[in-house]
Amino acid sequence: MTWIQLSLKEWQRRPSRTGVTTSGVAIAIATLFSLLAFQRGYRDGVRNELDRLGAHVLVVPKGCPYDAASMALHGASWPCYLKEQYLQEVRGVTGVATAATVFMTAVYDADANQAVYVGVETNILGLKRAWRIEGKFPERDGELLVGSEVARRFRWGIGEPVRLPGLRDQSGIVTAILAPTHGADDTFIQLRLSDAQRRFQHTNELTHILVRLADPDDLDNAVHQLRGCDAGLAMNVVPLAHVFHTIQSLVNSTRLLLDCIALVALFVAGAGVSNTILMAVAERVREIGVLRAIGASR
Repeated sequence: MTWIQLSLKEWQRRPSRTGVTTSGVAIAIATLFSLLAFQRGYRDGVRNELDRLGAHVLVVPKGCPYDAASMALHGASWPCYLKEQYLQEVRGVTGVATAATVFMTAVYDADANQAVYVGVETNILGLKRAWRIEGKFPERDGELLVGSEVARRFRWGIGEPVRLPGLRDQSGIVTAILAPTHGADDTFIQLRLSDAQRRFQHTNELTHILVRLADPDDLDNAVHQLRGCDAGLAMNVVPLAHVFHTIQSLVNSTRLLLDCIALVALFVAGAGVSNTILMAVAERVREIGVLRAIGASR
């Protein structure tokens, strides 16, 4: 009889005890893997969210950089604005490959549904390289590029004149539909920058500037130059890589607590297994002695 057969026989002798021990080990292992999966999934989710912006640096009005990053990612009405003239200083910084101006605002319709309008220029395409557009990017006032979710919700098609949600007596023409990105861009209505500024009465103002560098390894130098330019005191320069690392450090702090919980669960599972083995040996001391006496191996 092999050791595997002996083990199986022992498990069958006390099915209740075996079931409780197995359950404890299974719960401990599931807890450990769940916590590891949470940490990895949250990290990857944050990285993917920041990657969707397509930028290395976010230039925003003065305020909390994390709030600004969240608004740029998910869409919102901004409490303050940048002057459009700051764009020239940003573009003049060594290492800046693309600087895209954005004017974003959110409004609500009669049913309290949010509509996010984003004013952009064609240079946004240099950052949003993963975009797949069906139709023609807006070139004139009144033309719209709508996200896939917006087009599905309102049943809009290319070439259709539409009433703009949340904006009374205002309309536009859908010239392009954005293929699903599985992100916030699916819910945005994109239009020309000047058109958005005019509709929302913020002429020559921006909510943020997306900056892509020619060399991402030159991030610290570019950020230093942006903060030291003439407009540096009036704007907040947010390196998105630093935002990710800050959020990651907060996640790691939480992970330490979760790791302790998982460690306790593993100790409890180990104690349960040890207790089961000790009880099995104690119950069969005489039987084991007889087996050894007649020549059984250890």
